[in-house]
Amino acid sequence: MPQKVFYRGSNATLLRTLRASGGGSLQVEQIPESLSFKDLARMSDVGMLVLQHEPPASDSFASLRNWQRENPDVPVLVLTSDYTPDTTKFLMRSGAKEVLPLPVDGDKVLACYEAFLPGFRHAPLKSPKSKRATKTGNMLLAAAAPGIVVASVDMQATVLPERQNPAPAVIEQSVENYYNGLEVNYFGLLKVRLNGKKIDFNWQAKMLFGYLAYHSNKALSRDHLARVFWPEKQESQPESARRSLNVELNHIRKAIRQQTGMERELIVFDKNCYRLQLDRPMLSDVATFKTIWLCDKGEYYRATSVCHEILTRDQRMEAIHRRLMFCYGKLGMCNKVGQQYRLLCQIMEREFQSKPSAETTRLYQQIKKECE
Repeated sequence: MPQKVFYRGSNATLLRTLRASGGGSLQVEQIPESLSFKDLARMSDVGMLVLQHEPPASDSFASLRNWQRENPDVPVLVLTSDYTPDTTKFLMRSGAKEVLPLPVDGDKVLACYEAFLPGFRHAPLKSPKSKRATKTGNMLLAAAAPGIVVASVDMQATVLPERQNPAPAVIEQSVENYYNGLEVNYFGLLKVRLNGKKIDFNWQAKMLFGYLAYHSNKALSRDHLARVFWPEKQESQPESARRSLNVELNHIRKAIRQQTGMERELIVFDKNCYRLQLDRPMLSDVATFKTIWLCDKGEYYRATSVCHEILTRDQRMEAIHRRLMFCYGKLGMCNKVGQQYRLLCQIMEREFQSKPSAETTRLYQQIKKECE
């Protein structure tokens, strides 16, 4: 039985949602907002901490970060309606495992319980498909890389080309303009395309493939994968966990062969480890997300490197050109800013017979003025 969940907030409706999401098998207690993190540290039965953030207050994030350093094994879930840049930066540094928007979605709360509370088991839902769809969304990244989906950032508004821009979103390219490689869209429902063709897996295989793809630059041991996806089996019956892993890997390989006609093995096994064997870089919305936050953290050189990598896959992403110009400006490379803008103008004219958006032009003019 998992430890208690403590809710620090004053919203009665929210408290009911937190309790209902536990299905009656999880004890959720409300603690006063006046309770300090120092007092909280004296409580020995904290299984998860749920914090309700009241904008514009942000002074509690520093205390949360310090408390989290001393209690790294206690997951923290933050609920907020504030996604301003300053608050988002505080959230990223706070150590929170996940951030959910208010009003909160009960299914997402349930997914957090399942991801972060070992031993938690919810009564079966009436609609297994609904439960699976929830897990297929943001919680895959919560398991694969906590913190990447901080604040549930709206990728359409932040990263992808503007609606008025005729350039199609990368993952939704037409057959004529598909990316000749692997594309994985993590935000929202997990989508996988290989050489422009959508690949359908069963739910467990999709989770496994998404995890392998996210860690495509690594070789993951068989025991590690078994422990991530079948923790109880791995602990008590390791051979059974390995068999389950083999079943899902076989399903992945079969699905890829049948749906793409590709005979080459995409997943290879070497020295007791599995890895993806790709002949070109993987296209991923997570890579784009990382680019944005590398930049916001002041890591401009690294951000420019990621931007260039993304543009080698699809040079039509105006938002990435804009991010490159911004980074070059911060680095004092004014000549690079002009070169990037002129390159974008050429691409827009060639591909769409149009000009860069007003936002891009304003940014260019602003950086150019600052460089004078």
